[in-house]
Amino acid sequence: ASIPMLKAWVIKYSDNKANPDLVEQWVNLENRSGFAYFYHPQTNIEAGPQRVLLCQGGEDPKNRLKQCTKPELGDAIANGILTTLEIVKVNQPDTGAKQ
Repeated sequence: ASIPMLKAWVIKYSDNKANPDLVEQWVNLENRSGFAYFYHPQTNIEAGPQRVLLCQGGEDPKNRLKQCTKPELGDAIANGILTTLEIVKVNQPDTGAKQ
């Protein structure tokens, strides 16, 4: 019962931009350790033309780009995951800890 609720939540909070076919694949990953990667288009990563990876969770971290699926169902902007491609520099506060 939670899968349809999760799918509806993702679609709702993407301003209804999330591709239902992509969300269906995403929420139905076989392994609970599975996840989706959405890469910025300017990254130098061979994550397919949409820069999206769907991983089952058991992949070797060094081989994810080969082992995870690369759905062509829209990028992060088209799916409402990102609202802008602007890259913002974030300054972390000085905690006073010595490195």
